[in-house]
Amino acid sequence: MNSFPIAINLAKMNVLLVGGGKVAYRKILKLYSYSQNIQIIAPRIIDPFNHLIQKNQIPFILKDYDINDLVEIDLCIAATDSPEINKQISSDCNKNKIWCNSVTNPKDGHFIFPAFFCSESLTIAVSTDGKSPSLARIIKENLEKQYSEQFTLALNILGELRETYNTRIPASLRKSFWEEASHLILLKIETPDRLKDEIKRLSLKFLSSDP
Repeated sequence: MNSFPIAINLAKMNVLLVGGGKVAYRKILKLYSYSQNIQIIAPRIIDPFNHLIQKNQIPFILKDYDINDLVEIDLCIAATDSPEINKQISSDCNKNKIWCNSVTNPKDGHFIFPAFFCSESLTIAVSTDGKSPSLARIIKENLEKQYSEQFTLALNILGELRETYNTRIPASLRKSFWEEASHLILLKIETPDRLKDEIKRLSLKFLSSDP
């Protein structure tokens, strides 16, 4: 399976997680920081999962899955301990044109969970198309060490300056300017003020004068 990478705004989607075991618990730990609009259905639930539900008041129904649970759902995670039930959920989602992730067999669903880390506005994800999740995790951990908090700080600065310099730099030169500005981050400039000064100095290459 050759998966297309995509970033989704889960806050605008109705999400259903079916399952209450260890795998489902790992899924909710990833999902909940991106959206609180999540429903959970399971006939049984492990203690850590139940504690998370109670603490965050996540909508939860103690019951077996049935197709009616998919009403008004945009995205579903089939994370039960039963391969047969997960396959049925995936099939029901396909029929109802609902995005589905199956923890049993990724090919039954529409998307997979990559290994990823997020630091404010910086998100890096790694996928091996399900061939080796452990390798994806190792690569992700190496990248996480490489792209530390310094890069997050620099990214925020680039965001702050974007509107200002987009009004100064001619449209035909903006792509080149921001590419060079982004490369300044790789020089490991120590302080925010110095990075801003370096970007201002860089802008002189693209302007006859800097306002």
